[in-house]
Amino acid sequence: MTYDAAFPPPANRNVPVPTRVCPDCKHTLPEPDFLIGQDGVTRCLPCHEAQPAKLAAQQEEAEKAERFRQLVSSVAKVSAPTITDLNNALMKKFGSLDAFADFYHEQMMAAATTTSGKGSAKVLNACSSISKIVVASTAYQASLSPVAQLTDAELADEYKRELMEVVRRMPEEELQRLREVEMHDESSTEQSQRPA
Repeated sequence: MTYDAAFPPPANRNVPVPTRVCPDCKHTLPEPDFLIGQDGVTRCLPCHEAQPAKLAAQQEEAEKAERFRQLVSSVAKVSAPTITDLNNALMKKFGSLDAFADFYHEQMMAAATTTSGKGSAKVLNACSSISKIVVASTAYQASLSPVAQLTDAELADEYKRELMEVVRRMPEEELQRLREVEMHDESSTEQSQRPA
């Protein structure tokens, strides 16, 4: 007797096998090919087996982001003055924006009524230049995006852009010092991770 005769195939071979869609790879596979992970998510076997590597990569990315945040905070102390800083210093010299406006008005009135040193073209040009700085400062402040409205990715991009700008302006000696600090940090991290 042959095997097929001893064990005939089932009468209905078209029994549907329940399937599932893997949330990670989006493949539709039979339900027995799925496992529940430690995070409670049901994945196909290949994705389930790849999950520890994904988690390790996410952990490494988080550690890199933290190191980047620390670097940015240490470099943030090395910042160039902005147009707003210049504007604030000028207004401090005048006492306030109102005091500057009063001085500017006084010079304009003097220019219209007398030919003395008050209200001269040089003074009016200087006042006009300061007014342009105020306008530029206002435009600069308006162009800054509020941090609260940034997504995490936008915030990271902004940090990277600012850091690259700071690094671009740094003297070579300072850059070398930062490289040495980073190499020291990496070697101490490797030593702490070695088994005793």
